[in-house]
Amino acid sequence: MKVLMGLGKLLTVAFWAVVAGNWLQPVAQPFADLLNFAGGFVLLLHILELRWFSARIKNTAAPFSARLQVLLFGVFHALTLPPAPAPVPAAATAVEAATPVPVEPEAQAVADTADSQHAEAEPQQLALSIEPELEPKHA
Repeated sequence: MKVLMGLGKLLTVAFWAVVAGNWLQPVAQPFADLLNFAGGFVLLLHILELRWFSARIKNTAAPFSARLQVLLFGVFHALTLPPAPAPVPAAATAVEAATPVPVEPEAQAVADTADSQHAEAEPQQLALSIEPELEPKHA
């Protein structure tokens, strides 16, 4: 794999040399325009690869150098970068979500009143739902 990436980088440098040479000394038409178009298209792809591999690039010791190499070599350098760190598990975000939110005093007073009314009504409902057995059941 390392040999293929090295060969790909070598061919990419050769491609960029041909494109730069075409700017200095244009080749016969229509090949000059085709080379310029191909160079612009490959540059656009390498810019998109910068976006796609941004997590891997941030994980390197020298992110600026990694960005330049991805811009020059594209996927041939991006695949040699260390893998991106694993995403944060959902349990860690659930702990943050369980943190109590401060409640305004007026809202707290309304909630306390509703709780106290519910607490007073609850024993009555329980008393109605429990009926004593008058006669034991015989089998």
